[in-house]
Amino acid sequence: MCKRGLSGAATLPFMASVSLGAEPETVGIHLAPTSMLFLSIIVILACAVAVFLVLHYRRRHTLLEQEITKQMRELRLKNLELTYREARLEQATQSARIGYWKADLSGQMTEKSGMFRSILGIPKEIETITRDHIVQLMNPDDRERITWQIERAQKAGKSYEVEFALHQPNGREVHIRERAEPLLDDDGAVYCFSGTCQDITTERLSSLNLMTALAEAQDANHSKSEFLANMSHELRTPLNAIIGFAESMQLGIFGDINNTRYASYIDDIQTSARHLLGIINDVLDLSRIEKGRLELYEETVSVRELSLEVLRLLQQTTNERDLQIHASLFLRYAEDTIWVDKRMVRQVLLNILSNAAKFTKDGGQITLDGKTSADGLDFVISDNGIGIEPGELGRVFEPFQQAGNSLSRTNEGAGLGLALSRRLMQLHGGDLNLESRVNEGTSVTVHIPKYRTSSMLETRRSIA
Repeated sequence: MCKRGLSGAATLPFMASVSLGAEPETVGIHLAPTSMLFLSIIVILACAVAVFLVLHYRRRHTLLEQEITKQMRELRLKNLELTYREARLEQATQSARIGYWKADLSGQMTEKSGMFRSILGIPKEIETITRDHIVQLMNPDDRERITWQIERAQKAGKSYEVEFALHQPNGREVHIRERAEPLLDDDGAVYCFSGTCQDITTERLSSLNLMTALAEAQDANHSKSEFLANMSHELRTPLNAIIGFAESMQLGIFGDINNTRYASYIDDIQTSARHLLGIINDVLDLSRIEKGRLELYEETVSVRELSLEVLRLLQQTTNERDLQIHASLFLRYAEDTIWVDKRMVRQVLLNILSNAAKFTKDGGQITLDGKTSADGLDFVISDNGIGIEPGELGRVFEPFQQAGNSLSRTNEGAGLGLALSRRLMQLHGGDLNLESRVNEGTSVTVHIPKYRTSSMLETRRSIA
């Protein structure tokens, strides 16, 4: 039997109704309408939340799947790219014959590529490779030197590069270039070395072949110089006789030559012989320079006297062709002197001025000037002649070369003047440079180094 609370039947959210009889049969609970509405709202909200959570997590799951799929695709692409690059790298190392290795401080190779084994000729069956193993394969002449260089670099913790020869187990000789650098741990201490070794056998053989060819070329050039020198000596003796006899006939030592045509022939004989003798002397000088046998006989030379002497030697040619020479050099540097071999420098200036006259049209202009700089004194010879093509400038300083081909030459000469002149100036520690423009003219600079100029000579005298 249920008892009621204090006047609480009307205020309870629900009420119980019990049928009394001999025995209780059923008990029922009846909810009020407001309670049913409240409960329905809660159930609906719970369902809505559940649906929202399901949809939310399903969306997150979908996005997560998409992100995973995307990352997997990117990972596959990167793996493919890595595989491609590894293949390219392997191809490059195979072509260049470069092997990779890593060794601990005891000298044991902890990592080694297949090309490394191939270069050393060590089969795969041999797992452990050490530095001592490689040293034993080295050429005996290289062992001590290479071992010392590597040990010194390892003790200092520095990178190194060495080249050596070794004999593979099959007896084949291989030339190797090895490079390595230290790897540091978190404390900055060296814990191993990583490097490469490259098979440079082909490169070394090519270098040896090139050196052999160069030696053969030098021998051939020496033989050529010997031949030219010998021939020049043989030719100079009879030429001196021809010149002497022609001069005697010109002077009429043994009587006059009445026929004027013969006198003209004698002049031609002497002129041609002197020209040929000049070429032979140039060949001899060039041969001596190449052998290092041409000596300088230095003396103090006045710039004024030297320039006037050269101009006098060229006067007949300039007068015959109405060439105008503007020579301010001997006026601007009248008091200056240089310490040089006078014969050689005179020959250089005469060669250049003769070239200027040779390649300048009648009535043209030639200038002999000078300039000083911190490096010394320069003689500058300029003309307004035909000039030189840009492609020919590199050839004019080569022996027996002239601008233009042999079919287009209109001027005599063996092509020795500029080549010999530059080498004579280089013997003095100076140089000879040329600038030219077609149909505008050429400018040649003869450089005398500062230690050969009067300013330095006066300084030396004051110190002495």
